[in-house]
Amino acid sequence: MQFGKYIRLIIILSIMPSIAFAGERGANKLYKQGKYAEAAKEYNDASIEKPNDTKINYNRGNALYQLDSLQSALQEYSRSSVSEDRPISQRSFYNLGNTLFNAGQYEQAAAAYIKSLQLNPEDKDAKYNLELALSKMQEQQQQQEKDQKDQQKQDQKQEQKNKDQQKQDQKQEQKDKDQQNEEKQDQQQQSSPQEQQGQPQQQQPNPSDKGKMSKEDALRILNALQNEEKEVQKQLQRYVGGTRKVIKDW
Repeated sequence: MQFGKYIRLIIILSIMPSIAFAGERGANKLYKQGKYAEAAKEYNDASIEKPNDTKINYNRGNALYQLDSLQSALQEYSRSSVSEDRPISQRSFYNLGNTLFNAGQYEQAAAAYIKSLQLNPEDKDAKYNLELALSKMQEQQQQQEKDQKDQQKQDQKQEQKNKDQQKQDQKQEQKDKDQQNEEKQDQQQQSSPQEQQGQPQQQQPNPSDKGKMSKEDALRILNALQNEEKEVQKQLQRYVGGTRKVIKDW
């Protein structure tokens, strides 16, 4: 069964009449007059006098439900649902389902409607509300799945953003290191010529001067050759002058 957004729960909050004392009768009268707060107080006083009367719990739960005190109403319906009186137990589970439904607890509401139907399978209102609760459960589940997928996409997007930022940071870090190294090299190059200026320079031989002879060296060599030639001439003269001609007789 499909439900439009204007479909609402079928609420049955009729009080359970009983042979009650004056306090409970007064509470029932106040409830019928729409004075739910006063009725709830009177039911509470009546429950003190008759703590085991599940009808009082059920009626007080109805008054609290009308006041939107859902948590307190749940407590009263829970007490009256264990009643040995079948109609009280069945209606308690029915209204317990309504209270849970309005609290957005659709799965628990469906379970309460099922228990109500187990006690009265012919209750069409309980069947209707059960189908409505199951429909809301499906919508809630689909919404949760959608929210989960959206969250996963958001997490993946954030993760990719973090990776991109990390890469950008690493790139900037490397750029800063390269710049520092470049500045350091520039400083070293600027300081190197200044250090060389203070050091004595050794005269390096000029390759173009290799094989050349100075004037002084040439004169010395020439004089030595002239002196050596004179000495040779002297020796020759001595040898020639002292030689005798020897004729051998045959």
